[in-house]
Amino acid sequence: MTTNTPPSPRKFHLDCSMTPSDGIARCGEPVRLNFRLLDDGQPATGVTLRCITKWEARECARRDFAVSDGNEEMVVEHCSAQPGWVYFAFLLLNASGELIRFPGSQIKQFTKKEEFLYEIGAIYEPENIVAIPSCPPDFDAFWDGELQRLKALPMAAQMTPAEPPGEYAGKVKAFSLEVNCLGRYPVTGYVAWPEDAQPHELPACLDLLSHVLQDVPLKSTCQEAADNHALQMYLSWHGQPTGHPESWYVNHKNDYYHPYQDIDDPQKWSMHEMFLRALRGLHYLKTLPQWNRHELVVRGGSLAGIEAIALAALDEDIDVALINVPTGCELNALQSGRNPTWVFRITGRAELLDNPAVAHAVAYHDGVNFAPRIKCETYVCTGLADEICFPSNVCAFYNAMTNASSKRLTISPTSGHYGTTVNTAGDSRLARLFKRVIVSENRP
Repeated sequence: MTTNTPPSPRKFHLDCSMTPSDGIARCGEPVRLNFRLLDDGQPATGVTLRCITKWEARECARRDFAVSDGNEEMVVEHCSAQPGWVYFAFLLLNASGELIRFPGSQIKQFTKKEEFLYEIGAIYEPENIVAIPSCPPDFDAFWDGELQRLKALPMAAQMTPAEPPGEYAGKVKAFSLEVNCLGRYPVTGYVAWPEDAQPHELPACLDLLSHVLQDVPLKSTCQEAADNHALQMYLSWHGQPTGHPESWYVNHKNDYYHPYQDIDDPQKWSMHEMFLRALRGLHYLKTLPQWNRHELVVRGGSLAGIEAIALAALDEDIDVALINVPTGCELNALQSGRNPTWVFRITGRAELLDNPAVAHAVAYHDGVNFAPRIKCETYVCTGLADEICFPSNVCAFYNAMTNASSKRLTISPTSGHYGTTVNTAGDSRLARLFKRVIVSENRP
């Protein structure tokens, strides 16, 4: 089948409703989609609508609907007797059987295939999705040892003044940050705080960059510091110098990104160094005099989500953690009939089963194994149209988080990855936290 058709000038729209509407189903009950296809706001004709159904990221059904009568309502159903995630994707074919490119996509994920029209998902009994135990018996001792190794290493931090972008000039002080760390690369990122901040005045927030080949956003760092009247740090995942254009990070990718390097050794795995950099950055943030010593937030999504999980588990000073569509959860998911995420989503899945050393090494970095160690307020979100960090893995992590002082899970049926799933409860909590800060009117 070819996809070499020119972009469609038409604006198709799928008018779709799902039962249950919130996407959360009970085992044994059908998930039902009722939908009609519109073309420039009118009932469509003369095309074929294809629905692909996936159970736990594997295609399980495909159905084509010949749209000849534009007023017809079409139906797709799926039923499961066990907890898990079902996903539906819709595409359009023309009269020649070719996929129609750019059909007026309603989806928000900018990296989705250009022929996708619509996607939606549901999850069966998310509270009953449980991972098979994989936690090494020395998990706590391992991470205690890593924390001690970090503590023994001099920080040797360098803070270089950075020029705040336009509207934040004169409002915040900003710095490019580099901190000595174990591994091949240092901690890198930006830190900012309000221009008139006093010692021990500000809540602190650490944001972690997701897996993008670019610099940490200086503007976002300054904006968060100004808008929230907070001590704001934003760290890279890659440990590369700040200040380069995006093309630099893309061109140098092969120099610093080796996700399978030493994957059978929990201390040498290149991704382990990412965890250490996140921890090191947090440790340095807590030394800055502007922090008020009692309000500390960590936040991250996708790749940064698993970093935020690790920080929340390993640092008891954290008050609130926002974990958005995290990767790195339930890495032994194949044993449960599900799929693992992270670097194992497409390649490396068999290695998790066939190489015990790999399975053992990555278990020290699995969000499910960090989960029971999280004690702070924790807000998690997942989208049921997320084919990057699978919702069932996220639920397995969430359900393993048994000791958090409080926790909330936001589930969205139609959102996916790349910032499209909003952590509604977590964002509301942060808004309340930052508004609690009272700025003195009588500064010396």
